[in-house]
Amino acid sequence: MESIKEKFKDINRRWKYTGQGIFSNVGGEVVILNLSTNHYYGLNETGTIIWESIEDEPNIQDLIDKVMAEYEIDKEACLNDVQSILQQLESLDLITEIVES
Repeated sequence: MESIKEKFKDINRRWKYTGQGIFSNVGGEVVILNLSTNHYYGLNETGTIIWESIEDEPNIQDLIDKVMAEYEIDKEACLNDVQSILQQLESLDLITEIVES
């Protein structure tokens, strides 16, 4: 079984919404309601870019490119931020990995 770190290091893995969240953009940041837990979650600007990009079922490299296009950040720091946000969203059952068959 692969570790969580290994899972989020593969920049070619793709992600999609689980359908467990509804969201609204409020003042440039996303607020998500998890429908299975009835908890609200707020995302900062970077998290908002990632969340809104999930609609296109991106891989991690796509997300890095989008964040780096918006902010002056080095690639390693950006990768760490993207991985962290994806891990949090997955742990809340708001996104899931697309498994190719």
